[in-house]
Amino acid sequence: MNELDDIERRISLLESPPICSDEHKRVKQACENLSLAHKFIRVPSNYYEATLNERVRMLGGLKKESLCKCILLKNCDCDSQYYMVIVQYVHQIEMDCLVGVIRRMLGEPKQKLGLQLAPPAEAAELTGFGFNSVSPLGLLNHVPIIMAKSILQNKCMYLGGGEVDLKLKVNVEQFVKVASCVVADISESRQET
Repeated sequence: MNELDDIERRISLLESPPICSDEHKRVKQACENLSLAHKFIRVPSNYYEATLNERVRMLGGLKKESLCKCILLKNCDCDSQYYMVIVQYVHQIEMDCLVGVIRRMLGEPKQKLGLQLAPPAEAAELTGFGFNSVSPLGLLNHVPIIMAKSILQNKCMYLGGGEVDLKLKVNVEQFVKVASCVVADISESRQET
């Protein structure tokens, strides 16, 4: 990236992207309804092909621990209940811990759980968002949200903003207060290979 490209990228980060989709509008409205301070950032189309460090630069140069993803899981064993898990890209879900948290949420310590990624069509129907654009805000249907405790170490986090090339920046502490999410120790750092 040359100096001029870098300057243009930084200027574009200062400008709020125009609202151009129903999904973007839903996320924005949800943030406003919760009085959640937020910022949308439009990213280049090659965002998901970039390394985490390159993504950080595209977003304005914070740290890769601020990059988070929303994963929709389905309990395939008994109740077909869905759960949205927010985890950092630099972490992985610790399934035994997550299962324990969900059992406590259900109030049934022996509840059989068979958690799997929700099929893409079901995820889109339930959330109203496509692959790589899922936001925990503006969902079409209520889904319990479980956020990895490790995210609390960050001042802000970046999430899907409703479109593949749109990211949502929110203050972590404020998000936890208004989003009715369960915060739990459900992730561990990924081993560098």
